[in-house]
Amino acid sequence: MPLELQREAEGNLRYIRRAMERAEQVSAVSGLGGIGMGGVAVAGASYAATVWRSEDDLRQQLLIWLITAMFAITIGLVAAYFKSKFLERTLINDPARRFALCLAPNLLAGVLLTGALWGTPQHTLIPAIWMLAYGCGVLSAGTYAVRPVMLMGGCFVIAGVVALGLEPEWFNVYLGVVFGGLHIIFGWWVYRRYGG
Repeated sequence: MPLELQREAEGNLRYIRRAMERAEQVSAVSGLGGIGMGGVAVAGASYAATVWRSEDDLRQQLLIWLITAMFAITIGLVAAYFKSKFLERTLINDPARRFALCLAPNLLAGVLLTGALWGTPQHTLIPAIWMLAYGCGVLSAGTYAVRPVMLMGGCFVIAGVVALGLEPEWFNVYLGVVFGGLHIIFGWWVYRRYGG
């Protein structure tokens, strides 16, 4: 094969390989991690329910939820790391990086709005903001993941809209059902269909 033709073939192969990597879905989304995150959310909701006596206790409940979220995120990241290791892929590949870049701005918006509303009478909007921010982030990031991830994001968005009309005494139960239930249901779907 002439050298010029060989170089052109190698260039075409590199282009095809890069295009396939860009089109690849994030397969390191862990179903077991999602189930674990849902379990932590249910446990957090159960514990937060013990502090509810009046609307003044809502901030204390939300603080419990923030701690619960940190545990859940840790479980999700550790599970994704082990799944990617099992699949012999790096966790920081191109699709995973794009997934994170779609998710992060939405989560940052949720954090900033939480901080802005925490000390105000509008703090009752925080649960709806969490669901909407997380749902929008997962929905957009889901374009780089397996199908159940995008559907879960859509469910969070719908749940966030519903949360706008809830009375504060229902927030804890609703957060537990939504964050716990959706992660368990869709985590199970990912586990059964895509492994890990």
